[in-house]
Amino acid sequence: MEAELEMSVRRMADLERRVLALEERARRVLWSEEMTPMSKDEELTLRYGEYVDKTVAAQILGVTRATVYAMLADGRIMGACSGRRVDVRSIARYMQTPRGRGTRRTGMKAKEKCAADMTLSGQDGIEINGGKSDECA
Repeated sequence: MEAELEMSVRRMADLERRVLALEERARRVLWSEEMTPMSKDEELTLRYGEYVDKTVAAQILGVTRATVYAMLADGRIMGACSGRRVDVRSIARYMQTPRGRGTRRTGMKAKEKCAADMTLSGQDGIEINGGKSDECA
């Protein structure tokens, strides 16, 4: 009985420390938000964490899970945790890029676009981004 009581007291103390730490973190975040605007990747990382599963990534992007798989396959967003999750910062970078720069509008896959950019840069002797498009860099 005393062991259970002692364990409960320790758990309560641990929970109190956690609550105080969370309150302090929230206070710092609120002050920093008021002082400086957050970038999109900071905002998403704070809200969702570093990595999310594909369902949550689809909700963030407003697309289906199948589209998330396609985006992972062609490099528009990056996978994490051996492909089981999606990197939130890559989602933020994708959301910040203008829609016209995406590979989907041109009808080319990312690898084809990179190959085309390398070919073009070799023809006129001028290299843009080291012969790579923004999706490859």
